[in-house]
Amino acid sequence: MGKKLDLPKIWRNCTLVFLIVTCIVVVFMLDLSAWYITPIFLVYLILNAIAFNSYFLGSLGNFYFVSGKTKKAFKYYEKAISKKTKNVSALYAYGTEILKESGRADEALTHLERARKINAKVNMDKNIRLAISSCYWVKGDIDRAINTLESLKSDYSYVNAHVYTTLGYFYILKEDFDKAMEYSKKAIDDNNEHSAAWDNIGQIYFRQKNFEDAKAAFLKALKYRENMVDSLYYLGVIYENEGNSDKAFEYFSKAKKCNVSTLNTITKEQIMEKYTKYDDTIE
Repeated sequence: MGKKLDLPKIWRNCTLVFLIVTCIVVVFMLDLSAWYITPIFLVYLILNAIAFNSYFLGSLGNFYFVSGKTKKAFKYYEKAISKKTKNVSALYAYGTEILKESGRADEALTHLERARKINAKVNMDKNIRLAISSCYWVKGDIDRAINTLESLKSDYSYVNAHVYTTLGYFYILKEDFDKAMEYSKKAIDDNNEHSAAWDNIGQIYFRQKNFEDAKAAFLKALKYRENMVDSLYYLGVIYENEGNSDKAFEYFSKAKKCNVSTLNTITKEQIMEKYTKYDDTIE
């Protein structure tokens, strides 16, 4: 990643310098009460919010997003983006959310590519490129999705379990099960409790019709995340194939209660098709 300006760090440093200078001038040079510092600093912040309005709007969006108020966050994100914000965190959060919740891969890719272009932080670069790879997956370009993460892996000496797991799943889609297993196990080496990596392994065995090992891997995934919807669904299918209707319905019922996003490997429609097959209350 090339040398780029870290705008938030520059702003924080400038703000700290302004605060120190204000303290020196007010307290030591003008011999005034330290209470004068507060209104001066508030005016400084207000002027910054006006001067860097698009960045400030993005920061408000981030605040509401972290607070769990997604709808309110999106209002500020959209305002910030309309003003061509350079708030990398806002561009990243908005891009990943519209990809996950509504599958708007082309739009998400636009925001994520812009975020990557102006980003100056290593961890954020990794996160952005991971999200970009998912955009290509949703668009159906698995080769480009793989190349994005292989490039990321070669650029850094360390990538986390999320990268290895996602890359592993892309290789599942290519039916390169050796590569898929290799990366999924690397994810588990990095984090033994990474449920998505165990789900990967379950899906590899499932596709190879090794249902006993698949079942064990899916149960391991659910041990670490009980609402792992993909694992719930595939366990239901395995029990269905075994003729165990009660167990199949149990897992399809649990899957029905989970949130399903664009980035899951199964759809809500697939779950409901299986669930309604066993639910005798539905006419």
